[in-house]
Amino acid sequence: MAKLSAASQLDIAEGYEADGNYQQASTIYLNVFEHPTTPANVSPRTGEPPPPTLDEVMLARLRYGLLMDKLVQGADPTTHWQETLAFFEAATLTPNGGAASEHELSDEYVGQIMYILAEPAFHKFVVMRINGPTSKVSQKAEDKAYTDQLLGKAQALVVIEKAYTGVLDTGSGEWGVAALVKLGQVYEDMAETFNTCTCPSYLTAGQCNIFSAHIGEKAFPQLEKAVAVYSEALTMAGEQRLENEDTIYATRRLAVVRAAEDTRITLAKAVADADREGWRRSESKLRDLSDTVASLEGDLKNCPKLDPTVVEIVHMTIEQVKPILQEQEYKLYGDVEPLIVDARSLLDRSCRAGHK
Repeated sequence: MAKLSAASQLDIAEGYEADGNYQQASTIYLNVFEHPTTPANVSPRTGEPPPPTLDEVMLARLRYGLLMDKLVQGADPTTHWQETLAFFEAATLTPNGGAASEHELSDEYVGQIMYILAEPAFHKFVVMRINGPTSKVSQKAEDKAYTDQLLGKAQALVVIEKAYTGVLDTGSGEWGVAALVKLGQVYEDMAETFNTCTCPSYLTAGQCNIFSAHIGEKAFPQLEKAVAVYSEALTMAGEQRLENEDTIYATRRLAVVRAAEDTRITLAKAVADADREGWRRSESKLRDLSDTVASLEGDLKNCPKLDPTVVEIVHMTIEQVKPILQEQEYKLYGDVEPLIVDARSLLDRSCRAGHK
């Protein structure tokens, strides 16, 4: 193996890996980055291959780390990833530059490693909720539980934003897009956390409504951030001519979140207009709108091959307008009617397409 170039060794290792021989592949990857020059670290003699490039060493380190869990179930490659990042930083800070710091692909490898390192923080973040204590406690203790949960989630948001921003800063195209999409998920989850926050047990029904409305307002800026990063991800992907699961997800979520924002703005305007005008809709209008919503719910179940984005937008519209109809808020019927009509039209088109 000592007579082979790093490029040849990597090709052989990738072949072993493709065949499921992870132990042999791992041994070769390890040899590439632990013995980056010829024996005794001397200049190669005639006929000896040159030492590996920084890109080759980083690729070997990346592939080795990705195989660790396959070799030893439950193995934690965190230390290896941290050592790899430290190695790359040292290599690229070589005084006066030089061959040791030259690279073309390593930014992608570093971006992937930093993305992997951010994953535990992401998974920890998305399970954090603001639900107060799990048992009956004093009002003071309950307030503290809500405060601690809110601050904990906010602090975790700062940490995870920094982690994914770090991936972007590497200049990686593919993993930069992936990081932006993850940030979109993070902001959507933060909005969902605000929207699903439970009320303190000691509040009355009226006080609970005020509490929920106040904390729910905090969700809207998070959704705006989600729209921004999904848009940025798709712009970056377009520049890179990249299309993958992340870009498909970003396209779908961008449509859904924008539709939710449009609905929110429409309803907010409707409430303001209703307060000024104070007009009421008739019982027949209530029946017409309710029947249309019922038909939407039926067609969501019965139409074949519906576009997932259409399904989510229509479902979201139903969730938004149904409480208004159930509570018979006559003043808002004229404003929610266009939302229902748009959902009906969107679903009809998708349903017809599915029958073709």
